[in-house]
Amino acid sequence: GKHRTKPTIALWGDSHAGSFVSGFENQLGDKWNIWSRSSGSCLANGITGSDQPQVTCDYNNNAVFSDIIKNKPDKVILAGCWNCYSSEDNFFKLKILIKKLKTNGINDIIVLGPVPVWNDLLPDIIRREYLVRNNLIKRINVDNRYFQFDRSMEKFVTDLNIKYISIASLVCNKEGCLTLANDSVKSLLYFDRHHLTEIGSNYVVSLFKDDPLFQANKP
Repeated sequence: GKHRTKPTIALWGDSHAGSFVSGFENQLGDKWNIWSRSSGSCLANGITGSDQPQVTCDYNNNAVFSDIIKNKPDKVILAGCWNCYSSEDNFFKLKILIKKLKTNGINDIIVLGPVPVWNDLLPDIIRREYLVRNNLIKRINVDNRYFQFDRSMEKFVTDLNIKYISIASLVCNKEGCLTLANDSVKSLLYFDRHHLTEIGSNYVVSLFKDDPLFQANKP
């Protein structure tokens, strides 16, 4: 049979889930196998963006679900730009998915909250400010709807008895949300309006990797 020396984390979601993979591998890969299944504009709960046909999303998700049930990873992390999709059914469908996973013996589930969404391409915002004012902006204010969404999602998920990691509370404070990992313009956390760079992925995962949730118990 399969020889698994390390427990496995399955990371499932849209391209945002995909952008977290390098961070998980760098920060947690010594203790965990990271198994990633992501599909652009297709959340794990079946909500799709306009550029992804529903039938393709459903097909991909059914395949991932079967894989998870068959291989029984030790943890399933559901990630995505949950607030990028204008669906009323988002939370309802998430609840159905979590129920389906639990019914099939998958109980260690974590929902990773969304990252901030910027008003414009982040590299452009940073570049303009730097060229005009010679100022490197480390934090920018984000629309309050992002925080409202994060809080309502956290409540919804924890009410289902599932762990929630709020990225908002890790990267934002009253001065705004972080744009850079350090004082260098090369340390941009995002390469567009809301996808993490490799540096960003690494940095954001480093903020929660020491959470007891990720202690790999030795068999």
